Amino acid sequence: MGTFGIHTFEDDHCLDWFSDLLDVDRPTTFFKECLDLSDIDEDEMEYMPCTGVLCAAVMIDGLLNGPTDDLPEDVRDWLQQNKKLKVAKLVPDAVSGLDRLLQDGSEMHDLWKENKKLYPKWKKRILDLKNRLESQ
Repeated sequence: MGTFGIHTFEDDHCLDWFSDLLDVDRPTTFFKECLDLSDIDEDEMEYMPCTGVLCAAVMIDGLLNGPTDDLPEDVRDWLQQNKKLKVAKLVPDAVSGLDRLLQDGSEMHDLWKENKKLYPKWKKRILDLKNRLESQ
């Protein structure tokens, strides 16, 4: 059984994404690639691009605004070690990506929407993240 929860890194795909981040030499380039949705159909966004957008947005937010309390210790450690990364220019793409993530047709959104109990909490977390980024 996989990991599942309303916090970003309570998802196996997001944990795999973080593992990939640990292997890259240029994190900012990795974030930029995750946020590039130019090849993704406007009406349909599969789960993996959703994962990339969400995780990149969380990390950009953590670098700009400090880590949130819900992040795992290893993610918080990475943010501390990389706090000098210049990621502010990626904020517009992160916000745009989160907007797409919250639309019908986004596989992540559609799957969460099926969970009547947790969907409002998950959506609020995404909107809070978006608001923190927009305040930059």
